Amino acid sequence: MTRWIYQGAIASSYCIAALCVCSAASFASPPDKSIMAELAPWVSQNDISLEPKLLTVDDLDSIKEQQDRPETFAFPANETSGYNKIQKSALESFYSAKAGSFVPQFGYDQFSKEQESSLPHISKGAVQDSYLLGTGDEVSITLRGQTNVTVKTDVNSEGLILVDGLPPVMAAGRPLGDVRKEMQSLAAKQYNTELFLSLSAIKQINILIAGHIHRPGRQVLSSFDTLIDALIAAGGIEKTGSLRQIRFIRNGHSSYIDLYDLLIFGSDKADLTLRDGDKIIIRPIGPTLAITGGVKRPGIYELLPALQLDENPSAPKSQRLALNDVLQLSGGLLSSGHHRFLHIAQSENGGEQVEEISDPDAHVLEDGDVLTIRENQKQRKGTVELVGSTREAGSHALSETPTLSDLLHDDSVLGEDIYPLIAVIERWNDKTLSPELISFSPRQILSGEDDKTLKSGDVVHLFSRSQILNLKAPKSDSSLPEDGQETEKESASSSRSAQLKSFLIEQSIFIRGAVRNPGVYPIAKGTNLESAVAVAGGLTTEANSHEVEISSPNGSSTGLPRRKLDLDSPTSHKTRLMVGDTIRVGQTFRRVEDNHVLLAGEVKNPGSFDLLPGDSLKTLIERAGGLSEQAYPAGAIFSRASERKREEVRFKSQARDLEMKLAASLEETDADKKPDPKEIAIARELILEMKQTDAVGRITVEADPGVLASQPQLDILLEGGDRIFIPKRPLNVRVAGEILSPAALQFRTEKTPKDYIAEAGGFT
Repeated sequence: MTRWIYQGAIASSYCIAALCVCSAASFASPPDKSIMAELAPWVSQNDISLEPKLLTVDDLDSIKEQQDRPETFAFPANETSGYNKIQKSALESFYSAKAGSFVPQFGYDQFSKEQESSLPHISKGAVQDSYLLGTGDEVSITLRGQTNVTVKTDVNSEGLILVDGLPPVMAAGRPLGDVRKEMQSLAAKQYNTELFLSLSAIKQINILIAGHIHRPGRQVLSSFDTLIDALIAAGGIEKTGSLRQIRFIRNGHSSYIDLYDLLIFGSDKADLTLRDGDKIIIRPIGPTLAITGGVKRPGIYELLPALQLDENPSAPKSQRLALNDVLQLSGGLLSSGHHRFLHIAQSENGGEQVEEISDPDAHVLEDGDVLTIRENQKQRKGTVELVGSTREAGSHALSETPTLSDLLHDDSVLGEDIYPLIAVIERWNDKTLSPELISFSPRQILSGEDDKTLKSGDVVHLFSRSQILNLKAPKSDSSLPEDGQETEKESASSSRSAQLKSFLIEQSIFIRGAVRNPGVYPIAKGTNLESAVAVAGGLTTEANSHEVEISSPNGSSTGLPRRKLDLDSPTSHKTRLMVGDTIRVGQTFRRVEDNHVLLAGEVKNPGSFDLLPGDSLKTLIERAGGLSEQAYPAGAIFSRASERKREEVRFKSQARDLEMKLAASLEETDADKKPDPKEIAIARELILEMKQTDAVGRITVEADPGVLASQPQLDILLEGGDRIFIPKRPLNVRVAGEILSPAALQFRTEKTPKDYIAEAGGFT
C-alpha cells in the first residue's frame, strides 16, 4: 500500500508540472468507465482531464536542460526500479534456482532510465517536409516582396492556417511540404510575393501510462515521441509487467502490442507514434520459461497466451512452444554441431522431471519450464597442444611436429622460468579409456639425448620453476569456484591439475645439505646428478664437492643402497638418478651465524662484539681494552638469553597455576573458605604482574680478570645474546633496617661494618 501511495505521489507531481504548461479544459467526451476501472488503483479519475497546450521550441530546450540535471529526489530503499539498483526479481530467483545459475529476464533493461534520451525528441535542424501537421502546431510564415511581414500562427481546432490576406488553408493531417507549396502558390498569385513557411513549435501531448511501470501517471511528451519513448520516460516496465500484452487505448478503442516484435524480430509495428490522449496500460506478466546454456541470448522469456478477455473467457492460459520456437526467441545456438536439449518440467506431484528433447517440432515447452542446451565437446584431430611455461602455447599440427624434438625445436620455445628436469605428455589411452602421463626432460630433448613420438590429441605440459617450488603449497581458497559450484569444464580442469601434481610428486628426488635451494625436485628418467644440483641453485660456499652422498631406498643401478661420489670427478655427469633418491652434499665447516654479545659499563671500549667458537668472558674483556679504574667487577650483572626464556616460561606457568587455584577457590561452596573480594583483586593483580614482568636471566659470574687468569675454570663461555654490565665501584655505604638513623655513609677502606653501624646511631 505504501508503494502505491508513493507512486501516486510521484504521478501527482508530474500532473502538477504538466499544469504549468497546460490549460484546465477537459476532454470533449468523458473517459470510458471500463477504462477507468482498469486503470485503478494506479491513477485517479482527476488525472484524465488535462487538455494539452502548445509547447514552443524554447520551452522544449528548457525542459531538456532540466532533464539533463541530476535528480534531487531518491526512491525509497525498498523500491525496485530498473535504474535505481539491479535486484533479482521473484521470477529470476525461481528460475535461477532450477537452472543452477543466474538467469535474467529478457528485454527489461531496454527501457530503463539509462536508456532514456532527451525528451521531447525534436531535431535542432529543419523539420522534414513529410512531417504531418496537426492541431496545435505553430508555423512561422514570412512574406518577401510587395509585402514584407513575418507572422506566427497555429493550426486551429478546425485544422486550418489563417493568415491575413490569404485564404484559409487546410493543414491538419497534411505533410508540411504540401502545405508550404500551396501557400507559396497562393501568395505568388495574389501579391507577387515569396512565402517562406517553417515549423516553429511542436504541440505538446499528454500520455497516460498505468500498470506495472516504474513511474505510473501522466507523461508530457512531444508529437514526435513513440510508445517506446513513453515507456522509457516512465522509468521502464517492472519485471512483474508484461512485454507482450501492452494495452494501447486511442479514442476509446483498444489494441494489444507485443514488444517482442521489436526486440527480437526488429519490426517497428510496435513502436507507434503517439497522439494526445493515448493511454498505455502494462498488464501483469504472463506465462514464462527459461533458456540457459549454449544459446546466444540466455534468459527468461514470456510466452504469448490467448488474452483473457470478456469475448474469449475460455482461452488456454499458456502457450506451448516447440524447440525451434524457443531457439528463435533466444537468438539461436552459439555454435553448430551436436547438442543436447534438456527439458526441466514440473511433474504432477510437484517435483521436477528432466527429459531430453529429440523432436524439435514437438510442442512440449510451457509455463515454468527450463530448457538447457548442452554442447558436446569437440575433439580436434591431427593436432597436439603445448601448454604451460612456453612462448608458443596452443595447438600445433601433428604433421609438422610429429616428435618432441620438432615441437621443442630450440630454447626460444621454452618460457623464461622453465623447469628443465621434467615435463609431461598427457595422452588418452584407447584401451583403458583413461588418460596416461608420460614424463620427459626438456633438457634432454634439446640436447638430443632423448626424443619421443607424439600422437594426435597429446597435450604437452611444460612447468615453471615457481610451479615446482609450490608443489606442496596448500591450495588457495581463491581457486575454489564461487557459491561452491563448479562447471563441468572447471571440474575437469581441477581434476587434471590434481593428477599432474600427484604425478610430479611421485617422480621426485630429495636434495639436502650444502645447496642453495634444498627441497623436492621431480625428475624424468635419465636425469644426471650434475643437472639436479644445478636446478637446486648450485653448491654453497661451504659445500664439500668431494663428499656427495646418494641414498637409493629401492637400490641404485649399481645395486648399492648408499654411495659416495665426487662432483669434481670427470665421470660425475654420467651418474644417473632414480625416483626416490636422496642427495646430500657435505659441508667443509659449520656456517657461523650472526652471534654477538653486548658489553656495557666500566670497560674502555663498550659495545657489541661478534663471537667465535670458544670466546669467553675474559677474552671479551680483553677485546674491550680491559676494565676502567672505577670498575667494580664483583658487582657485574650477566644476563643470558636462554635463561631469560626459561624465566619467562616459569613466570607464565606460575601465573597459570595461580589462576587455576583462584578459579577453584571461587567455586568453593563454604562461605568461610571462599576468598573475599579484596583477596581476589590482589591475586588478579599478582597474576597480571607475573605475566607482564620482564625476565632478567641473570647468572652469577666472576668478572675480575685477575681472578679469571688464576682460576680459568671460572671463565664462562659466551653465547649469542649475552649481556654483561660492569658497574662503577660504589663510593658510599647505605645503612638501613633496625637502626636509629638509617643513612648513606661515605666509604672508607679502613672502616669495618661495626663502624658504619655506630655512625648510624647503633641498633634500636
